[in-house]
Amino acid sequence: MLEIGSLDDTLKDVIAEIGNISMGSAATALSSLTSKEVRITTPTVKMDPIEEIEAEYPVPAVVTRVCYTEGLVGENLFVVSERDARVIADLMMGGSGDIGEGELGEIELSAISEAMNQMMGAASTAMSTILNRKVSISPPDTQRRRLRDSLESIVGITERHAVKITFRMTIEDKVNSDIVQIMPLEFSSELARAMLEKFGVVDGAADKAPAERAAEAPVEITRAVPAFIPDVPIEITVRLGRTRLKVFELESLEGGDAIELDALEGQEADVLCGGVEVARGQVVVVGDRYGVKITKIHGRDGNRGGGR
Repeated sequence: MLEIGSLDDTLKDVIAEIGNISMGSAATALSSLTSKEVRITTPTVKMDPIEEIEAEYPVPAVVTRVCYTEGLVGENLFVVSERDARVIADLMMGGSGDIGEGELGEIELSAISEAMNQMMGAASTAMSTILNRKVSISPPDTQRRRLRDSLESIVGITERHAVKITFRMTIEDKVNSDIVQIMPLEFSSELARAMLEKFGVVDGAADKAPAERAAEAPVEITRAVPAFIPDVPIEITVRLGRTRLKVFELESLEGGDAIELDALEGQEADVLCGGVEVARGQVVVVGDRYGVKITKIHGRDGNRGGGR
């Protein structure tokens, strides 16, 4: 089994890049549900003791358990603080996102469950593209509970470490905090190996059974791995604008109807890469096609960069 703690930063980079792309797609899904700009920054990957991870969420949080059933086999958790979950639920239900003190109610839990369903579905679709194989998940299970209970259910009582992937999530001026993904060591190993095998980096890995691989010493991986990351296909989207419709307005649409967007003529358009906003630009005509002229590029830390 590949071991996160024993292999410099190469393996962490692979897992972080997979998380970056898949959670970018999840952010796009959440943006559609809340009608707000959602940004998720490049993640950090660590292997931490279970006790330390549990200590970060000593009170009930919103924990989503995701089980992979095809393409990959394993489970992982996504953790959002209770307050952030309440804000997201309020935005989904047409509220302002300005909430007071209180616990997550049943209606709010139902809303955040739907949000996580769509986010995880988008993330698994992105992983299918990355790995060039069908990746399926069972319906995610979202509950308000202590993280400790969920960790024991996916890691077991004997394993004392897990892989923690931390993303910084912002929803305009309403949310600015972390969303955490937690993986058992075995599942993170499988995920990284699937990525490396796709590009032929791990010699002979495909010819060995999982039990045989697990019994071996940690696999040595060359520093050439990052050179393969740029070959991962990424979907580029240009967002011209957005609008909000009531349900009856949506149902009344017919062919030929025009939907007015909130973008003004000549205004810059958002450029999204794998669902993450990476730049802004102006729409131009290139021959008989539309294109976009990049005017600003955002940094990898999520900050807006200068013009180009």
